[in-house]
Amino acid sequence: TAAQLLSAAARKRSLLVIIDDVQWADAASLKLLSYLVAEIQRWPLLMLLTQRSISSGPEDRTERELARLGAHTHSEHIRLERLHASDVEEYLSGLFGTGSRALSRAVFERSEGNPFFMVELLRPWLGMAPPLPEQLEVPGAALELVRERLQSLPELSRDVLSAAAVIGQTFDLGLLSHVTERPAYELLEALDDSLANDTIVPSAESTGAYAFDHALIREVLYDELPLSKRCWLHGRAGDGLARRRDTGGDVTRAELAHHFLSALPRGDVNVAVGYAREAAASATIMCAHEDARALLRRALASLRFTTASDPEVRTALLLELAIFAFVVVGLATLT
Repeated sequence: TAAQLLSAAARKRSLLVIIDDVQWADAASLKLLSYLVAEIQRWPLLMLLTQRSISSGPEDRTERELARLGAHTHSEHIRLERLHASDVEEYLSGLFGTGSRALSRAVFERSEGNPFFMVELLRPWLGMAPPLPEQLEVPGAALELVRERLQSLPELSRDVLSAAAVIGQTFDLGLLSHVTERPAYELLEALDDSLANDTIVPSAESTGAYAFDHALIREVLYDELPLSKRCWLHGRAGDGLARRRDTGGDVTRAELAHHFLSALPRGDVNVAVGYAREAAASATIMCAHEDARALLRRALASLRFTTASDPEVRTALLLELAIFAFVVVGLATLT
């Protein structure tokens, strides 16, 4: 049997047995592991099992068996934490034989400290010179892994997460309830499965608030939404945020501008342009001139959704863009 073969091999020399993705183990494999965990102390043998978080219900036998294995006295459970920026920098130095602060920072920000995403980002450059930060692209393998995780969720959970993806990387139940037109208690039930497989994580700072575990999860959900539904959800998000601001809530002009512009051609073009101009003015005060210029460009482009735009508004946008172009060129000359 497999147990006898392992026992005989371990007597000759110490063994390390690694089993990857044990969450997909079949019944026979689980039975073997249950036997081995009880006998392993008698052999010079170490077994390393890796398990990814997956969504499962109380009837999931594999999950129950793995929980028993992890609770055994001969077992030790180690939860892997995300990599720090220094870890990524060290990995890059070992991979390319040289370090680049800009590349290290870009890899860390793009992977968010997830080892798998870090490796996949750099895989196309193995054996080559290190890439420039702007050359980093998320490969299909990483995206497919994200889709696989999302497909394991019930349909209601995926629908709710898609709406949350429109809100942003972080979201709260109040706004999500307004966007989806579902009561908060129903949303909690839908989010339970997402919490179970680490698609989202609860906020440590605010009750009823959540964040996507990785930006790629949000990107996949957002990109796969039909354009018409995406516009409708942005409109609902903008409306909810506007109501929150009217009642004293902490809502930035940039948030309002983003959602009302993204909702077009649904909604009122003049309202969206108004919020964009307000947000651009706020960005200017903070010396974020590039952000201000980007907002004004989006506002100007949005006028194509109407044949009755106000000539004064168009002229004002063009004048403000010209001013920002002059300011940005001037700053570049000074530096």
